[in-house]
Amino acid sequence: MWRIGAKFVARALRQWAPEWASESDHGGLPGRSISDVLFQVQAALNRGMTTAALMDVAGYFDAMNAKMLKKVFAHLGAPVQLAPLMESFYSGAFRYFCFEGSFDPEYHVVHSGIAQGCPLSPIAAAALSHCWSEYIKASCNNICVQIFMDDRTLMLEPSGSCQDLERAISASATFDAAFSLSLSPDKCFIASSRPSAQTAQLADRWGFSTCSHLELLGVCFDFEGKGTIPKFSLRKAVLRLRLLRWAQASTRARINLVRALIMPCLAWASGFAQPSRADLEAVRAEVRFLFSGGYGGDTATVAFFELLGWGLEPNFALELLARTGWWLSEGADAFCRRDAQGGTTWFFNKAAPATALHNRTRCLCGASRPSRAHLLWACPSTEDIRKDLDPPTHRGEERLLSKHLREQPLPPPAVDEAGLVEEIADTIREELTMSQTIVLATDGSAKDGIAAHSVVVNKCDRAFFGGNDSEDQSSFRAE
Repeated sequence: MWRIGAKFVARALRQWAPEWASESDHGGLPGRSISDVLFQVQAALNRGMTTAALMDVAGYFDAMNAKMLKKVFAHLGAPVQLAPLMESFYSGAFRYFCFEGSFDPEYHVVHSGIAQGCPLSPIAAAALSHCWSEYIKASCNNICVQIFMDDRTLMLEPSGSCQDLERAISASATFDAAFSLSLSPDKCFIASSRPSAQTAQLADRWGFSTCSHLELLGVCFDFEGKGTIPKFSLRKAVLRLRLLRWAQASTRARINLVRALIMPCLAWASGFAQPSRADLEAVRAEVRFLFSGGYGGDTATVAFFELLGWGLEPNFALELLARTGWWLSEGADAFCRRDAQGGTTWFFNKAAPATALHNRTRCLCGASRPSRAHLLWACPSTEDIRKDLDPPTHRGEERLLSKHLREQPLPPPAVDEAGLVEEIADTIREELTMSQTIVLATDGSAKDGIAAHSVVVNKCDRAFFGGNDSEDQSSFRAE
């Protein structure tokens, strides 16, 4: 019953959270996600950030209590009913404890900790995290503060020094002492692209480890901005793909299984990080092997994924676009490419806004929605292209650039086509009576608009040739 009611309360609090949430707060808030934190990290790396502190709070939800949250909610202007509601539920809670399969038969009264499955726990954790981030920003300068629940990141701006980072960590320790929070020493790091005596002393002073990369929320960034997924398991992905070969499922069902079981492992952090190229190639090979029974191992990669769907291989599609020089438009709603003659071709989606469509359909001279005839024969901006062309005299020249040609004469009549076929057949029969294997040679060609064909049966002196009275007098038809 508590979960049902708390879910409706949490939904009603969605309008309250944006009133106090800042650009530093992410987890547990509506409209915020891991990607927002990663965007901020990438932006800091692009600004030249070279040093950061990564911290993790131990037992974050277990350390919170109703008394603490009451003060936090009052400070942030929460609805007055929220704190008494949570206090009435958690203050009288009884819990059973278990450890490695052993259970305590007695229940215990607890005075701290909120359930992580409670619908109100995310907003409560986000409120406390916001107080931490605001306290840090008020206590020091030149620090970019980011927090996602219990994952804290303090990034030193290029204009700052290690003393600024020292003050930020000290302020964080003061906040934790006031709210009875503690850090996990094995999950706290001082990351620096250029380790120095100052960063080493800072790490030793606070009991942190040192590293040369930023690893947070499942993504590892180097200080050049490149991201990887350190916990990606190639073995698990390959094993799942191989087991799918034993599944009695249709091709469409297998495609859906690959999208559900494999692609999220590769693409959950797309835009920020991806597995190594070797891992991607290994997964691609297993996908080809999985569906090779229906399409053949020698099928071209483009045709293969065109049939199965590019969702199974987005990397190939991106590589192809990069190789051919395509790019996204300014509004990111269309792919553009430069053709061989220097013009630009647009490939736009159905969701293109009316303003974008208006800009795309504007002529070089400023007119709206120009016709092909206008662009070729009337537009002043293309006058230099047509200066050596005669003006069109009919619709074909105007629209299709076509010219009148003299009428072709009728082809010469073919002489005894049926008799030629019978003569060739008789010769083949005679040669087969003298040998078990014979050689046939055929050819067809055309000259001056007249086509002819020939057949040689096993010997050079047994050659036959003829023509055809078809309107198509091409060498292809003669062949």
